Amino acid sequence: MKSCVINFYKSNKNYYKEDYESAYICSYLKTFGVCDIILYTPLEHLTLTKIYDLFFIKLYDAEQIKLLKYILQNNCIDIRRVFFFGQFSRNNYLLLLKDFSNCNGVIIEDEFDTISSIMQNPHLHEGLAYMHDTDICKHPKLSKHINIEQIPKADRTIAKKINQNYAEVIFSRGCKKKCSFCTIASSNFYDCKSNYLIIDEIKEIILTTGIHEIVFKDLSFDDRISKYGRDSLEELGQLIIQNNLNIKYNVNFCIGTFSHKNPEHISLFQILRKSGLVRILLGVESFINSDLVLYNKKYTVDDIIDTIELCRQNFIYPVCSFIFINPYSTLEQLKNNLCVCHHLGLLDFLPASLNTLRPEKESFLYKKLLEDKLIVLKENMEILWQDQDICIISKLFQCIYNDKKIWRTYIWISKLHDLAYELEYLGVRSEAKPILANIYKLFNDFNDINYNYLLSLINTVSTNSNINDLKHAFDTFLDFISNKYIHEFKALYRNIRKEIEIMKKLQSVFNVNNEVI
Repeated sequence: MKSCVINFYKSNKNYYKEDYESAYICSYLKTFGVCDIILYTPLEHLTLTKIYDLFFIKLYDAEQIKLLKYILQNNCIDIRRVFFFGQFSRNNYLLLLKDFSNCNGVIIEDEFDTISSIMQNPHLHEGLAYMHDTDICKHPKLSKHINIEQIPKADRTIAKKINQNYAEVIFSRGCKKKCSFCTIASSNFYDCKSNYLIIDEIKEIILTTGIHEIVFKDLSFDDRISKYGRDSLEELGQLIIQNNLNIKYNVNFCIGTFSHKNPEHISLFQILRKSGLVRILLGVESFINSDLVLYNKKYTVDDIIDTIELCRQNFIYPVCSFIFINPYSTLEQLKNNLCVCHHLGLLDFLPASLNTLRPEKESFLYKKLLEDKLIVLKENMEILWQDQDICIISKLFQCIYNDKKIWRTYIWISKLHDLAYELEYLGVRSEAKPILANIYKLFNDFNDINYNYLLSLINTVSTNSNINDLKHAFDTFLDFISNKYIHEFKALYRNIRKEIEIMKKLQSVFNVNNEVI
């Protein structure tokens, strides 16, 4: 069986990257025969030179459907040999089946379990949505669950081809209902790989690609406690240290699992930091407790603040992504969320404050919106907003979230955050204190500038506001930031990098002297 995985470029990024989901699916398909993986970008003309029995295609948005039709036609690909997978396909299977009614199906359940079923008996349609005559059918039931340890290491062909400087890995499947931004009302089957398999895959990534920056894409990395126990996180940190992997890595953590007031939790985070944990992504849905109840969360606003403090206490950058707008939101609630963010010094990261919650179909929020008749079920789900001013802001945020100027600024801020925490972790010489002070002053300036601008934006919005005018005003604001700070970004970046190298050399000399003694 010859198969091909095609994943389209991710349109909300400013660069092309390896899709980790496709990389793992490709490696799993190789257990059934030959499989190739292709990243399609609009800058390249895709012409297939091989014949394949099956195609597994991942799209990111509806705009890519037209491109796909062209590719299928240009390469004479029989749509009856195509399966669709990924979050967009799962959430929009009605749209895909309308445009590609003769496709093999859309994977709506676990990809690996479904692929296993397809390869063994494609006529069962397990885990698929598909067309039968003129009817759309769903067959969500799966007869067999594949253990995650049967899934091979990801195929890193794309990462090597585009010289990507980081690798995204995933060592778990399913969910314990605690993930960042998770609003699902019932938990799915959860499984995760052992620490030794994690170490083995990281070693292979380093050996074959030279990549030392690892991004753990597990929905909530601390969920593995449920299978291997709380000590397993410390064990993983110790194994990374003992194997001298010299990596930097990021994980997603659940809010409320650990506290900065607990000495054991502090000790664990110290070990994880020593092993290379430099970033933790925290999904912060709201700083309003009633919102957290709406999102089916078991933690409180105090737990959010506690977790942020634990990260900062151990020089781990808490990357807080926020979703502050939902169909029930009011302007006052949005202002309150921004005010708390400003007080905590979190608004230097502008893009994160521009998220609008789009409820998953199985979520508690989705069911409530249906009850209150705030969802219109069409090919594309339409949400009705209780507050029309919030609706205008939501549309604006959705338009500008992908703006390259926002992300260019954020990337600089993010890099400086990483370096500031790293320098503090290594130790700050007296000569370097002014550099660090200037960086934190920059963060504070951005925190204030972004807060004041967003507040002024909210105060000027009305139902008569023109989206294009608002976009133009935002664009002017971004130009102002870029022109004012870009040279300062670069100078601070160079200076702190030099200081970190000095501290690393001093630390290396200190370690050698200790060994001699």
